[in-house]
Amino acid sequence: ELPEHLRPRLLGAAPRCPFCSFCRADAPAPGEQVNVDVVVVGTRLPTIGLRAPNKGGDEDDSMAAPTWLTGSLGDAPWQDQVLESLRDLEASDMSKELRRKGSTWLCRNIEQKYPTLRLLPEGLRAAKRSSGGGGLYQAWEGVGVHELILESPLHNASLGGSMALVEVYAVMLLWAERYSCLFRRRDTVAMGLLFKNHGVEAGASQQHAHSQLIGLPVVPVHTLQALNQARSYLDVASTCVFCDMLARLRRPS
Repeated sequence: ELPEHLRPRLLGAAPRCPFCSFCRADAPAPGEQVNVDVVVVGTRLPTIGLRAPNKGGDEDDSMAAPTWLTGSLGDAPWQDQVLESLRDLEASDMSKELRRKGSTWLCRNIEQKYPTLRLLPEGLRAAKRSSGGGGLYQAWEGVGVHELILESPLHNASLGGSMALVEVYAVMLLWAERYSCLFRRRDTVAMGLLFKNHGVEAGASQQHAHSQLIGLPVVPVHTLQALNQARSYLDVASTCVFCDMLARLRRPS
């Protein structure tokens, strides 16, 4: 349970975290729509993969018949380290306790319960538009995608802190999977934005480790400017400016 003094600020009247596997069974909460989980596959030689719930049938049984998606370790150069981390994690008392409680996922992607942007069946064409200033200012209702990524079934997990290598990899795998899925909605999504609020001061409304993914219907002007500058840099230097910036940051100071 959360500390008493934090409950009103983080969870309102809810006495327990709605995402924590120690608080409820590993099944979608009422009204919760699960898009995909990262789960452990196999027992003798375990690896990780993506599992999408079966959308048909009884809603209470929606996790019983998963659809397996592409996306796993593949031939990554650091595959051995991730697999060793996975074996250590599976042998831990914490993992055994999670399995006993029916928790099978490493990280989970769900629809945002209070989305900033919403999908419309006909995409942007169905959005209500408005204008002001004699047509100078244009606006339309919030159309797009807003999803939540639960980074661990454990309430006190911390990305880059207490989480094992394989757990961090699982989160990144899910980020990449959902980010690529955004651009299949070309009628609605022009840009994907992945962000993470950590703590009350950063605006997080839940204490449980999570990040958010938004699909915007337009590309902001400052992003277009950055991309144009990156293209100019490529024309002059024949290299990627973002790769060069990363290489410089990694250099010993």
